[in-house]
Amino acid sequence: MNKIFLVCAAVAAFGSACFAEDDLADDTDDEPSAESVDALAIDPKVPIAPDLNKNSTNSLGEVSGIVASPNHAGFIWMHRDGYAADRPSRERLYAMKVVDRKLVAFSGSSGTYPTRQFTFASGISMENLNWEDIAIGNDVTDNAGTSLFIGDIGNNSGGRTNYKVYQFAEPNPTVSSSVIPSLQATWKFKYPSSAQLSNGDWPNCETMFHLDRNLYIITKESQPRVYRFPTNFYEQPSATHTLVPVVNGTTTRVVGAGGNPSFASFSSDHKRFMIGAHKKFFVYEVAQSSLLGDALVKAAMLTPNNPPEWDHDISDLGTFSSLNTEGGTYQTGSKSLVFVTEGKLAFHWPQANSEAP
Repeated sequence: MNKIFLVCAAVAAFGSACFAEDDLADDTDDEPSAESVDALAIDPKVPIAPDLNKNSTNSLGEVSGIVASPNHAGFIWMHRDGYAADRPSRERLYAMKVVDRKLVAFSGSSGTYPTRQFTFASGISMENLNWEDIAIGNDVTDNAGTSLFIGDIGNNSGGRTNYKVYQFAEPNPTVSSSVIPSLQATWKFKYPSSAQLSNGDWPNCETMFHLDRNLYIITKESQPRVYRFPTNFYEQPSATHTLVPVVNGTTTRVVGAGGNPSFASFSSDHKRFMIGAHKKFFVYEVAQSSLLGDALVKAAMLTPNNPPEWDHDISDLGTFSSLNTEGGTYQTGSKSLVFVTEGKLAFHWPQANSEAP
């Protein structure tokens, strides 16, 4: 049975926060820090930004994928979706900074809810056909440095057969230049014939993550499947790689989570895995967090009788009936979560705010 989050909202009339009875009984000798009390008093279902583009010169538009930076504290990278007449303007990268459940201004940011836009240098060969997610991790070509990976992995029409992932060095979000000078690689891929759907379409995907020098992609199906690039794919940068399914015995589908995922993320310590769709997210506990690659993926989401430990609506569906959350990520070094919707709303679920998100 899924555990229920203990979300504690501020009660202004009484000047106090709510706590679990067990916490009151067991922790009477420990005074909570001011930061913890403040976090507990915050309702994470209220957006920290109702419009990331407000009063901004950026062309952020519809947010599709987000990921936390491991090198720049509090920073979140974002990108737009594709499939529009203004496609050239959609080939952009964006940054925002979340600290203490607030969006904070930083060098180069703009707007009431500060974000910063980065462009790609003229002459770079890339296009936003259907950018759906972004991942971060070591440069897979030499397993050093930090790279961002933007996945042109969407397939809304069902007929697309070839896809790309664009890799480039993570920029510094606060330096004067906002131009990304070059790509490190463009990874092309297709699906194996076994991935084809019964109606003849090929999978549509909106979820991708980097793990142990590989890229993993989760299909947007009612019962999602997990694929990855073939082992040592980085040794063939010009090839079109056929993805490999990740299967745990007879288990071929993600266990227990809701269908049609739009985002997924491991916590930094690999003890949690979060996956979700437009309105809800699910969190798995990973007992063997020291596992690597496929073994960790299997333990996290492809183990029979191991459903998610928690699930929760991202926000009040009565207030935001068309939430359309497209991006979600753990913040680096914590269990705190950040979510961003197509409509440019941003939500922050602090680690201290709930039982264990």
